[in-house]
Amino acid sequence: MGQHELEKALRREGDEQARAIWQTAEQFAEQHRREIAARLRDLEEQAGRRQSALARRLREEVRSAAQQAARTRRLAIEQQLAERLRVLAAELLTSMTKDRDALFVDLATEVPNYPWQRVTVHSCDHHLAARHFPGAEIATEDSISAGMAVQDEEGRLSVDNTLEARLEGLWENLLAELFRDINERIRADAVANNPPR
Repeated sequence: MGQHELEKALRREGDEQARAIWQTAEQFAEQHRREIAARLRDLEEQAGRRQSALARRLREEVRSAAQQAARTRRLAIEQQLAERLRVLAAELLTSMTKDRDALFVDLATEVPNYPWQRVTVHSCDHHLAARHFPGAEIATEDSISAGMAVQDEEGRLSVDNTLEARLEGLWENLLAELFRDINERIRADAVANNPPR
């Protein structure tokens, strides 16, 4: 083998080795590209799942906050309405006193028979109180629409049989009934304005 042939053989072997190295490098690079692509897909899927979970959590937090704000607002509105209804109910008590004498007698007969020392009534009912509770000190208070509040001498025993006290005793049940009626009307209006299709 001559020098020329030796150079040719070495070049050939060098080319073959370079091609082999190049192919190995290409295969390694291709495998590495596939691994990177797979890892990127995994990361994208994880990011998508995290983003979906975050979006769900944010939607839930916003929904919860909106529901809480709506409940708080509803309670405030119901409280305002309850106060307004209470004022209206107290104002309506005076319309129940058209026949003051008969109403006073009915309320006075409900008070236990006892030597009451002080009787508080509306100023219009002073003469009726004097007749039904002889010997008692009669005091007037125009915040009483009708009825009477009675006390014994020491003030330890008392009975409040005024329309205001009756309203106070019935108010919680009456208010619940009023709200039930209001809610039924609201639902009926909603159905009437948005009939099912």
